This record gives sequence, structure tokens and C-alpha cells, in this order.
Amino acid sequence: MSDSPDIKPEKKVAPVQAQPIPEVTDQDSADTNPPPQKPTKSVLLPIILGSACIILVLVALSLWNKVEARDEAVMNGENRLTQVQARMDPLLAQVEDAESRVSVINISREMTTDSEGAGRWRGQPGSLNVKKVLEPTTAMAWMVSAAHPLSGLCGGDDASPYSSRFEVGTPNEYQVLLSANARLPAGAVIAYQHGGGAGFEPALLRDPEAVKDDVLDEIVSIARAREKYRVVFTGTVEEYDLEVDVAATDALRQEMIAAKAAQAA
Repeated sequence: MSDSPDIKPEKKVAPVQAQPIPEVTDQDSADTNPPPQKPTKSVLLPIILGSACIILVLVALSLWNKVEARDEAVMNGENRLTQVQARMDPLLAQVEDAESRVSVINISREMTTDSEGAGRWRGQPGSLNVKKVLEPTTAMAWMVSAAHPLSGLCGGDDASPYSSRFEVGTPNEYQVLLSANARLPAGAVIAYQHGGGAGFEPALLRDPEAVKDDVLDEIVSIARAREKYRVVFTGTVEEYDLEVDVAATDALRQEMIAAKAAQAA
């Protein structure tokens, strides 16, 4: 027997099977790449507050620049008083503030008796605004509701008109009819009459007790109460014992109703 190397039998290796490649779906892509989340309220709140603060700062700077420009104009002798500006500008809303910025003194502003539009529901009374300039000043004014005041409704009376007068109490006093742009001397007085409100329904229908309250509040005079509302009183305002004379008021109102009926016939 001859010598020969040992030959080991070959091992059988099982063939490797190819694994199928999984198919990627839209759902898988959505799972692996989630959409960006919206900012939460906790993130938006600081942004909103920051934007609001910036806006407030810009508004404050704008108002401050306006004040500085006005003060500079006054210091340079460019003092101009405008009726509408003095009444409507928020920077001149307070009397004390207006007097500190413009060389003018507000003498008075009082309600004007008998300036309401008479009616079952009367209009509000007007008011008289009186100012005095302390140095030569350019004053401008333009009239509204002067020739055509507010109209009464359903039988109510028209409102009292607006009016404006310059250099009051002097030989040069005049009324502004449409508009004015005048140079006023130091010490000149301006009087601006604000019109009242119009009435609704006939004044004869107004409750006499309401007319009495108007008289006590100095909105309506005793003479106008009798002329417009046909209300008669006993007592006086000074003694505060004013009372409605019911019988005399009824008789006076019936007399007016009869007169209007006869006129219509």
C-alpha cells in the first residue's frame, strides 16, 4: 500500500438566496421626514409683544418730534392759533397744556342757556368759548353749521347756529361769516359760539317736569319754557321753590293746539 495524503471530502455549501429589496412608500417617507411643526404660542407671544413695543416707541417719537417742532415755532415767533386745532388737537386737549404752548388764555367756556333745539326730546345746548391772545397772533377760523344748523326732526326745532367773533369788546369787533385769517393784536379776545343740538318731535309734547329740570339746570330760561314748551311755573329759581302750574300749563297748551288747528284750516 502506497502512502498518499488524506483527502477530505468537500463540504456542500447551500446557495445564498437574494433578499428582495423592500419597496419605499410615501408613508415610510413621511415617518422618516416628519413635517416641520408650527411655532407654539409660547414662541409667538414674545414676537407679538416685541412688535407692539416697537410700534409704541415709534408713535412716542413722532409725538415728541411734533411737540418739539411746535415749541420751536413758538420760540421763533411763528405763533399761530387755529380754532379747530385748539379744540381738536390731542396735544392741546387740556386748557393748561394749551396755555403753556400757545400765548393764549382761556377766559371761559360755559353752556349757553336757550341754545337747545326745542322738542319733546330737546337737543343739547351749545357753549361759548372765550379766549384772549397775549401777543400778536395769527388766528384762523372757518365756520360750520352757521348758515345751515342741524335740522329738527318730526316737528322738533332746528339747532342753534355756530358763530365766531374776533376782537370782542373793541371798536374793531367783527363776526366771521365764512372764514378768516387775521392778525390779532396782543390782548384781542376771540368768542366762539358752539351750536346746540336739534329737537325731536314738537316741544308741546315734552313732559312739563322735564322742562322744570331744564330750567333749574339753566338749560332753558323761564321765558323760553313758556314760549316754546308752553309750561307755566310758580315760585322762582332763586328760592329753589319752582313748581309746574299744571292747570295753567294745560290751558296754555290747549290754546296753542287750537291756534295751530285754526291756522291749518
